[in-house]
Amino acid sequence: MRMIWSPTRDLLQLHARLGRALGDPVVRRWQRPSRPTATMPALDFSETRESFLIRVDLPDLTRDEVEVQVVDGALQIAGTVPAPAAEEPDTQPRRLERFTGPFRRVVPLPRSANADAITATLEQGVLTLRIPKAAPPGGRRIDTG
Repeated sequence: MRMIWSPTRDLLQLHARLGRALGDPVVRRWQRPSRPTATMPALDFSETRESFLIRVDLPDLTRDEVEVQVVDGALQIAGTVPAPAAEEPDTQPRRLERFTGPFRRVVPLPRSANADAITATLEQGVLTLRIPKAAPPGGRRIDTG
């Protein structure tokens, strides 16, 4: 039997092989049974006129389980998401999509951020960091009127 060459099939096979070798989450997503994998919590970074705002999804974590610090002009958010307890003793997971284990996010701060005045709150599984903007460099105009 003669095989017909299919570039699409070959590319998909190559993608799958590389994904398995390199740990590509797109390829791993549909493997069964799923394995818990370390990943990053979702993060939103926005800006207002007065400040920067970072929101990080950290469900089921308390403020004592999350570490936030500024190191070398970057905001570091770290912690460990515990694995959920099995509901029944003989439960075999079929698909695990929520991440568990340690995580660490590093967000470079803009130059205009005032790192000494950052405030943080953790409510309903969302860590909110408000970073005020520093005064613009080069001084400011003073009205003599």
